[in-house]
Amino acid sequence: MKKIFELAQNLQNLNRIKRTGGNLALGLPAGMNISIAEHSYMVTYLSMMFADKIGKEVDVEKILRWAVIHDWEEMVIGDIPSGSPSFGSYWDTDIRAETGKAGKKALDEVLRFVEEELDISLYKSELNEKEKLIVKTADITGYLIEMQEWKYLGFRHDGWEMIWFNTVGMLEKIDLPFVPELVAEIKEAYKANSKRYSPFLAKKSKQVNPEHKL
Repeated sequence: MKKIFELAQNLQNLNRIKRTGGNLALGLPAGMNISIAEHSYMVTYLSMMFADKIGKEVDVEKILRWAVIHDWEEMVIGDIPSGSPSFGSYWDTDIRAETGKAGKKALDEVLRFVEEELDISLYKSELNEKEKLIVKTADITGYLIEMQEWKYLGFRHDGWEMIWFNTVGMLEKIDLPFVPELVAEIKEAYKANSKRYSPFLAKKSKQVNPEHKL
């Protein structure tokens, strides 16, 4: 268990490594930026629920394993916003491809570190196309939820809507049966300037003054 425990200690760094896209593109205040670990957790539970929407056509265990580990590489190489065309334009190489290769090397090294104590083949199973789309949908949806939180917290920037609508457009192109309904809900949430009350902790029936009358 020595290697597993040591890996777990290093994975704790993902709690402290922040996502950088919002900072670089929009000057997002540090307090609004979530960590890699927070984003990864959101991608994991969204992947689980989206996989359940598809059913037996996909392998939920494979999807969840990939969703859990897909950001482990970032404890080595950090969060590089290589998907941004603007960011990529400053490099004399395909930075997205290079980042992908570096990330794969980093993840392979991380898994080799524990191969004496774990069957790492369980962590390296290839996803089929539909399974990859589920994780991609979860990743994009997670980003949109993050961006919506910025809006709720009062963040204002001219570039916010450009990135928002570009990201929604990416989601709309994904060929999964539940995506149109998901996009419709996301667009509905866009119209609101505040978060809905929690159905779990803000039940009207439990409020002393549910109609907020003076």
